[in-house]
Amino acid sequence: RACSSGRGGGGRGVRPTCAQPARAHASAMGASASQEDFSDEGSQASVSPGESADGRSGPSGSSSKAAPKLSPSQKEALKEAETRPLLQAVVEDFAWMLGMEPPPPSPTDRRGQLVRTHNGGWVDATSEEVQFPFEDLKKAFCVFRRGIYANPEASVRIGASCVTLEGPVVGKVTDTAAIIMVEVDSPCDLGVHLARVAGRCGNQLPQGPWPLALVAADGENTQGERSEGWSVTRPLVGQRLEEMTFTAAGSLSVSHSCEPRRPHTFLFEGLHPNTGYVVMLSNVCQQDVDTRIARFKTLPRVLDSLRIVVLSGHQPPIRAVGAANPWQRLHKVACEGPEVTVALHVGSIVDIVPASDEAAKCLTDLYSFTRGARKDLETRARQVLRNAYWDAWGRHDGLRKILGEVGSHLPIFAPPLDGNLLRPAEAASDGATEDRNTILKIGLDVYREYQRALWHPLTPEGRPDVRIDARDDVARLKAGGAMRNGVELSTPSQDKEYLTHSGTRSTATVEEWHMHRYGCICILALDTKGSLLSKGGKATSLLSALQWSTLSQILHDPFTKVIVIASDIPFVLDEAVPRSTADGMPVSWSAYQDELHNLLEKLFKWKHAQYPAREVVLLSSGPGFGTTGDICDHELGLSIPIAIVGPVLGRVCNPKRCKLQSTLAGGRFSYVYRNPVDKWNFCMVDIDLSASQHKPNVEVQMIETEVPPGTTWAGGVSVGFALADSRRAVSQMATLR
Repeated sequence: RACSSGRGGGGRGVRPTCAQPARAHASAMGASASQEDFSDEGSQASVSPGESADGRSGPSGSSSKAAPKLSPSQKEALKEAETRPLLQAVVEDFAWMLGMEPPPPSPTDRRGQLVRTHNGGWVDATSEEVQFPFEDLKKAFCVFRRGIYANPEASVRIGASCVTLEGPVVGKVTDTAAIIMVEVDSPCDLGVHLARVAGRCGNQLPQGPWPLALVAADGENTQGERSEGWSVTRPLVGQRLEEMTFTAAGSLSVSHSCEPRRPHTFLFEGLHPNTGYVVMLSNVCQQDVDTRIARFKTLPRVLDSLRIVVLSGHQPPIRAVGAANPWQRLHKVACEGPEVTVALHVGSIVDIVPASDEAAKCLTDLYSFTRGARKDLETRARQVLRNAYWDAWGRHDGLRKILGEVGSHLPIFAPPLDGNLLRPAEAASDGATEDRNTILKIGLDVYREYQRALWHPLTPEGRPDVRIDARDDVARLKAGGAMRNGVELSTPSQDKEYLTHSGTRSTATVEEWHMHRYGCICILALDTKGSLLSKGGKATSLLSALQWSTLSQILHDPFTKVIVIASDIPFVLDEAVPRSTADGMPVSWSAYQDELHNLLEKLFKWKHAQYPAREVVLLSSGPGFGTTGDICDHELGLSIPIAIVGPVLGRVCNPKRCKLQSTLAGGRFSYVYRNPVDKWNFCMVDIDLSASQHKPNVEVQMIETEVPPGTTWAGGVSVGFALADSRRAVSQMATLR
């Protein structure tokens, strides 16, 4: 049914407009489900008619095994389930026309939703006591009404597909919302299914600072035990799908007409807090149905602990490294430890150099072509950059598994362009300006399609491809319509447990910074390239005025206890031999001494105001090596932990040209790094607010992976050098706390 009622557009007296993104509502009453055809891209989002409370859907007319014979009472219940929601929708339409409040659905509207159990019986679908094993997810009349079906002509480009079960890209996840990204290789009506995990298989973690991780041998039961007052459970990513059980109550499905070779974002709202979900796809080839499986866990309503994995750098060597793949190492660490909440990308995890060079060649002498030829060349360059994401996020086994299973991913501003293409060209008459600015615009657009889309739909101005309200009709009508698109920054602090705020999008300036609040913990991802992209050679500052204003609001928020600041370039890392890059882009904050001193002074004063109840962590991508250290304020007698991360997979750089200890601001500040890691690396940051009443517990740990000898990249660069010079340089370092 094409949506024509007020409830599909967000409540009483409000009708959807063509400027809104596609929105689909999963209905709790059975057949009542709305379909709206006003996507900006001309695509459709729908929850199929005949859906149950939990959004069970399938293709109309899809062939499946014949349903078992039903008794007359069961047939009557099924008939009532198919007709009653339509009558309810008609009542709501008339109520909207008369300007009246639609009557709430009666309790009998929930009857008649029958699902088939594994032993062939039929039970009420709204009962959470009914649980199904993983193998029943694909069957009809179980968790999803028509099951999960395959289409041999469609395949998935972006998502996770390895030997084991894994899934599409998981964007930001809050207590009631989650973003899922999928890209297909051919046009299809893609079905996305969220199956709610039941029981102790990942959705009921114990109360306390950290759940204990249970690592059992093969064949042992790992669903959870209780010993001496401690609840022991494995994180959701560490549990086998075959050991999980699922419930139809809280599960939902959505169908969306997807264009090929372009990412599509699905924003699910109204989910259950502190609950595990498994994401499956339908109407794609059977292999993708079996392997493109993701999982995530919504956050609790009140968060007191957070685990962040910090990532940067993805440049696969010529030959696969097999079991030495660092992405597999990261997955193993995530399976054994506490639940990873956030995967923070402080650098690009796409091999951008080859794609950037090829895209630049497509646009060479662009001004000399006709208008139609220019459009074709721009389309070709755009597809080249998109293929870089497909190659990394859709073809590399280890990385695809991380994107679909480990945490919610928050990328920093890292467009898929080489450094020499990021600065706008100066005005010239030979057409070079048009070539440079055209590829820069395409690069920013592609960045927003893939990386920005993983978190931006949760902002007040966010526009996902599909927005799904997962609440049942009773909850939706009681709340007064559709959920809000986001929480404004001016909202009182106590009402924004999971706030997402970002820079405004403008044609004149580039503001790609974003801030994420997780209870009393705030993550601020800085944009160090926006000023240079906006002003070119006239830029005199690293951060924009809006970023400084947002930082001031964070520092004045009385509920903030821990601030995590991320940058794509190191905060403090002086070079022993100063050099100027060919592209003019800064290699560290040291090139902007005044701003660096201002930032450090603000952070140390904020920490000192309520010491030891406050903490700050500085995270950044590095030039090719990883290390941890401290920045000390000798005037206030405090220190701040700092970490340089990367690459997870890529060329390892010799840090001998960098100063690993130095002083700043006339000796007020000093920094010191520990021995650099000459290996592939990533960082784990554990923040616990409940361990102590007066002091947050923050731990920063660098995790290493050995680089196999003789590893070679396309440029002929191999790894195998020693870091003797750098180790001698830091042999006398003092560890500052």
